[in-house]
Amino acid sequence: MMPKELDSVKKHGANMGGFVELLYSIMTDYRNKQRGLRTVVEIGVRWGTSTNSFLYGIRDRAKKDPKIKLYSIDIKDCSGVVKDDTLKPFWKFILGDSKEVIKDWDGGDIDVLLIDGSHDYDGCKKDYELWEPFVKEGGLILFHDILWGHKGVGKFFWDEVVYPKSALPLSKSGLGIVYKITGNPYDESKIRWGHKGINEGK
Repeated sequence: MMPKELDSVKKHGANMGGFVELLYSIMTDYRNKQRGLRTVVEIGVRWGTSTNSFLYGIRDRAKKDPKIKLYSIDIKDCSGVVKDDTLKPFWKFILGDSKEVIKDWDGGDIDVLLIDGSHDYDGCKKDYELWEPFVKEGGLILFHDILWGHKGVGKFFWDEVVYPKSALPLSKSGLGIVYKITGNPYDESKIRWGHKGINEGK
């Protein structure tokens, strides 16, 4: 069940508002080979829609994974976007350019990365090239605004990202989801029964 606080986040979420429940659910339910989440990074904060969506999910998951933390990076001071005191223990805001602060990154491997900073092709590409190596195998990389035809982020997402990916058109901006995995994302030896076997209760 979604917390009621998400209603307010969604209401003021602009183009990210359509993805509030999804971001929350990724934080509460996502597993990477059955391991819990530890590190989530978002590039771009603005009004804090993704920030608060992530944090409510992190708060609700923290009983299982108490070490989980969200790192939010922005070139503007967005340190005031989190009002709920129950969320603040799980959050660190980093003021600076994502291309520069990575030099001081000490948060270790990343489970989930959201790229929603620079929307021109070169800026998006640079964020991806710098931060993608920190994302664990089996981790998720999210791109906001991939459906805006006049922004370079969409071109970069579709033309350059080689991992399995898909787009969710839940708002006019869209959200790209990348599954960072090499090789086949499934094991054919585990596909045993097919529809006939499933219908037979196997």
